[in-house]
Amino acid sequence: MPHDPSKTWLDALALLERDEAHLRLGAIAVMKRLTADNKDLVAPSAEVLQRALHQWEKDEPDLHQDVQTAAKELVATLTGQDPQQPGGPGRSS
Repeated sequence: MPHDPSKTWLDALALLERDEAHLRLGAIAVMKRLTADNKDLVAPSAEVLQRALHQWEKDEPDLHQDVQTAAKELVATLTGQDPQQPGGPGRSS
């Protein structure tokens, strides 16, 4: 059966919605791998991760640090932004 990047990406999105840190980290790793080979997934992945970060930071004050770091680093890679700068990934402009 051929690999379907779009299906895998949708599966990763579903895992981002779960509460378990290890599932979110896995989803972020999958998105990182998929975006390396599928440039058409870069923009939607960055958008989804930015929204997820914003929501997590708002709703989950005890968000697992590794999840937050991995998401911010991938968004920075995908968008070319510095995650430490104001307006960077996960921050409201």
